[in-house]
Amino acid sequence: MKPVERNRLLPADLATDFATDLEMGTDMTTAPERTEGQGGTNFWRLLEVIALHKRMIFGMVSVATLASAIISLLLPQWYRAEALLLPPKEDRLAFSASGSGMAEWASITGGLNLPVMVTPSDVYVRMLGSRVTLDRVIDSFDLIKSYDVKNLTEARMAVEEYADFKVTPEGLILIRYEDKDPVRAAQITNAFVAELDRVNKEIFARRTEESRTFIQETLADARVELDSARAALRSFQELNRTINLDQQTSLTINSAATLKADLGSTEVELSLKRRSLSASHPEVIELSGKVSALKNKISELEFGSSDSSYFSLPVAETPRLMAALAELTTRVRIAENLFENLRLQLNEVRIQEKKEAPNLPVLDPATPPELRFWPKRNLIVGVSFAISLALAIFLALFIEYLAGLERRSPEDFRRASFFLRTVFWRGRTP
Repeated sequence: MKPVERNRLLPADLATDFATDLEMGTDMTTAPERTEGQGGTNFWRLLEVIALHKRMIFGMVSVATLASAIISLLLPQWYRAEALLLPPKEDRLAFSASGSGMAEWASITGGLNLPVMVTPSDVYVRMLGSRVTLDRVIDSFDLIKSYDVKNLTEARMAVEEYADFKVTPEGLILIRYEDKDPVRAAQITNAFVAELDRVNKEIFARRTEESRTFIQETLADARVELDSARAALRSFQELNRTINLDQQTSLTINSAATLKADLGSTEVELSLKRRSLSASHPEVIELSGKVSALKNKISELEFGSSDSSYFSLPVAETPRLMAALAELTTRVRIAENLFENLRLQLNEVRIQEKKEAPNLPVLDPATPPELRFWPKRNLIVGVSFAISLALAIFLALFIEYLAGLERRSPEDFRRASFFLRTVFWRGRTP
């Protein structure tokens, strides 16, 4: 039987055109600078090459697709469990308005200078990836042995690879974990939820304890200040004989006014007596003595005397005493208000300390997934089919290029053959 000549399927000049196109880097399917007819010619040339090597292309694609399908069936199956948490509610102590700044002590994220775009949920997500949380989960499931790693650091790296923590667009906290065992995947996911709740309570308890310690220390200092202020006020009152300065001053002024009135009437009477009686007359002497006594009494009320009675408050000292008394009284009132506020806050902190932090609200707890997460067999087979088809078509075009190069330039074909044998077959022509 006479062998079929190659040019019956693809003429030599057509193969030469292929070689020229490939040598110049021309795209077989698109040619923006060519006319419509030339573009159509390249498309039919490509179809003819595919038809010529259809068996090879079909074989390569079939083998690659079948191999990828078998491999996808042999790959270990991975499952992904998910848990969904509601945004955490910031629990703050119900302090009074004067102590509202202390509320941050009992808040998990209170007092943190968070960036503008960061929410408390982002802080909780970072807590999930903390070393403390990871180590507790690893110890709970003995993952060092399960994942066949050497130490805790490698186990952390493995858990970080299989775990995924993020905040959903709605602000919910999403916890995912991948494992070959669907039951263990769900258990580890729920373990992360439990550990996050545990860490949340530990931080809450620690901050509440810090609040109580701080308030107790501040309350002790406030007690010392209050006692000092009261002692200073008491010493001032004992030294200056001031009980109620306003009433004492009013009483002194009223007494001085009465004495002034008596002095005036006595002096008028004495003046009248002196006109008709001599200076040695008993009535004149009596009135003169009364005038002197009244003046001495008025002077004592104004400038003070040796009398230590609480009713002998000197009027001249009233401005100084009132200023000093007002300062000491204000100091006592401030100390009393501070002490009372701190005492109330301490009681509230003690009540809060006896209460546990609220549990994190879990919207969807993790359950063992029924469907595998990986391998995605349809995707693997589809990608393998597309890549093998593209490689097979490229190989067919390359074969046609070499055939055209052999006819057009035997010397270049020899060099190309030498290069291919050297690179791929590691052989040399003699």
